[in-house]
Amino acid sequence: SRGELYSGINVLTVFNGNTPVLERLVYNDVQGKIVDHVQVSELNRKKDSLIMSVSVPRRSNVSYDLSISVLPGETRSYTHHDNMISTMLLKPYVKGFIERSGEYFRDVTESKRYDLDVLLLTQGWSRYNWNNIFNHEPKVLYDFNRGLVVRGRVQSSKGASV
Repeated sequence: SRGELYSGINVLTVFNGNTPVLERLVYNDVQGKIVDHVQVSELNRKKDSLIMSVSVPRRSNVSYDLSISVLPGETRSYTHHDNMISTMLLKPYVKGFIERSGEYFRDVTESKRYDLDVLLLTQGWSRYNWNNIFNHEPKVLYDFNRGLVVRGRVQSSKGASV
């Protein structure tokens, strides 16, 4: 069920041994978790200056980086239809150009959810090269950056081992 998936894009892969036989990208709604937390508002305008306020949730051990591009309102040099959410949650998983990607996350309806699902079904792709993963150990450039070894069992919510 979708309740057991992570928020955002989930890559589901079915294997026959070490061979992937099926892969599907599924979007699990994160509405209210990201959308409403970053707020930008104009505080004051003076001649060529604009004072703005950016509010983000305060969480321990979380830091934020912010980058802002400012262009004239009627410029033709910037025609993106993305927003922060589509750039973070969708663009890394879809091959090629996504027309009006921000629309999938504004005023969400069942029709938009369906359209997003069809987009992921037709253009979604995995970054994993399974042949390299199974047959070639990664080259260790720095010993401290080798990562963690995690061992365990995955269990369903009903307690049965998978």
